[in-house]
Amino acid sequence: MFRRIDATVHGLAMVGLFISGLMVLMMTGLICLEVILRSFFNHSLLVVDEVVGYMLATFSFFGISYAMRAGALLRIDTFFMKLPERYQRVLQLLFDLASLAFVAVLEYHLLTAVQRTYSRGIVSVSITNFPVWIPQAVMPIGLSVLILVILVEIARSTRAIIGLPTNARD
Repeated sequence: MFRRIDATVHGLAMVGLFISGLMVLMMTGLICLEVILRSFFNHSLLVVDEVVGYMLATFSFFGISYAMRAGALLRIDTFFMKLPERYQRVLQLLFDLASLAFVAVLEYHLLTAVQRTYSRGIVSVSITNFPVWIPQAVMPIGLSVLILVILVEIARSTRAIIGLPTNARD
């Protein structure tokens, strides 16, 4: 059962990684296009800064799950690696529990903000008049995947502490 859940959450994190990479490519392309249009044609798309801001939020919130899963997020390895393995496991569990609490509170407030923005019909102040709730929704979607990753990591840490297999191959 753990293997199946772990694989599913890994797949979701990989989808987030793919979307994050796509956002970087699209941001780069849009910025380059804007620079070329301004430099050589004295023209601007007028919305690049807004759209790139939305893409940056998507990149950040969709990529964070993979970073957490890969162990590349919020850990000081210099200190952590000097601890005995048992203490590392306990410290990792405590870190994951604290992360879950923080992300859950943030998720609640972001969902509230998206719901409020949607119900009020708020649109961007640029020429696009884009409904703001759409790019805002990216944040709680990304954090939902992060919560799943953290829950799997909590399960993995707990399994390691009590001596059960912790990776999908076990």
